[in-house]
Amino acid sequence: MEYGIYLKDPFSLETWDNPSKFWKQKKYDRKRETIALLFYGHSYPNDFLPVVQAVAEKMGEKYNILLVAFSQNEDGDLKKLKAFLNQPGITVSAVISLMPFRLGAGPMGGDADQAVEILKELDVPYLKPFCLTRVSGEEWQMADGVNPGEFLISILLPELDGGTLTFPVGVMGNRTHGEKGPLLPCMVPIPERIQALDGRLSGLLALQKKKNSEKHLAIVFYNYPPGESNVFGGAFLDTFASAAELLKGLKEAGYDTEERSGEELQELFVTGGHCNLPQWCEEAEAMIAKRRSLATLISYRAPELKKSDLYGDFQELKEMIGEYRESLQSAPERCGDLLENIGVQSGKCGFLKRNAGESCSEKDLDFLEEQLYEYENSLITDGLHKISQEEISGLLHGLNGRYVPVGTAGDVVKNPDILPSGRNLVQFDPRLIPTRTAWERGQKAGRNHT
Repeated sequence: MEYGIYLKDPFSLETWDNPSKFWKQKKYDRKRETIALLFYGHSYPNDFLPVVQAVAEKMGEKYNILLVAFSQNEDGDLKKLKAFLNQPGITVSAVISLMPFRLGAGPMGGDADQAVEILKELDVPYLKPFCLTRVSGEEWQMADGVNPGEFLISILLPELDGGTLTFPVGVMGNRTHGEKGPLLPCMVPIPERIQALDGRLSGLLALQKKKNSEKHLAIVFYNYPPGESNVFGGAFLDTFASAAELLKGLKEAGYDTEERSGEELQELFVTGGHCNLPQWCEEAEAMIAKRRSLATLISYRAPELKKSDLYGDFQELKEMIGEYRESLQSAPERCGDLLENIGVQSGKCGFLKRNAGESCSEKDLDFLEEQLYEYENSLITDGLHKISQEEISGLLHGLNGRYVPVGTAGDVVKNPDILPSGRNLVQFDPRLIPTRTAWERGQKAGRNHT
């Protein structure tokens, strides 16, 4: 068994460290595109070889296949991987990895960030089909989804590398060892899923070569729940203005489309009633929609934040408390009536419930002032966001069949690293989840504070 990162033929099991010798053996064809296939070079604890063979055989019908084997996820020689993927005179058009966990990192550590930099520099699709290591073919046909462990190592973690097309291409099965040997467990391919992988890959590679004027796009917006008020719905997004910016950006990039203003789009879809039927709508939750449709989500910024300030009944309550504080010195005879009115007004604001004629106490006033201060100084969004050039650039890069770097979602105040936007949106980075010790210390600090 070889160690580290090396080149390996999954059929003959021959190995190479020299790419020139590998391509001489494989008869490199300059007229074909080249695909890198990354896989485990060993059979423990699961034998992935039959799935690797099936994928290599299918892809080999149309492409040169660069067959890169790993002895383990944590292999530190990522410089060698970079050299394999960037050989002089050979352009890799896409990377397919059949390994779980993150590229270059696993349960024993590693350097996933360095691997991501390699993918960024290569700037081609990074596809992450996977094998269901604890599910048989029959069980997979009846299952609603993958189990939590499989989801973590085969979907969530690879997404942090920018991996797409995270769907199963192999399940647990058996094969005979030798002609008369025992029946041993191994991974077996799912032919129709490998066929689907091939079709998706062909589409991505076509995007790299096609002129933008020849590409066909469908732009879909929500109308959910159905109704005029929800046409083009989007969280904190001015969708009509953003759609207008998107059309402008597409036209500038060479797409055969017409520009429309936000007002024209609103007139067309709201007044004109050109909306899809409700049953066309998908789930609103972004990551569910992403994984079900095997999509890439391009992130956009939330609007800028501002102080909420007070208004209406809340502002009036603040002024009444201020008037009471002044009356304590200048006109004490008014204080009783003011406290009674403050009690009524606080009820309108949802703070205190007081019966008719019941006054507020000083303790109540302290509570009300604390609540009003918190309301007044809370941060709220300042209007709606209009999609930016940065975000359009990220979308166009994906439409060109290229690698879109990853960005997490969240609150920009708590986590400024979610910027810049226009990146491949993923759920969260599990490395940021506090350790058990940190969680226990946080609990202790919270109890001491209270």
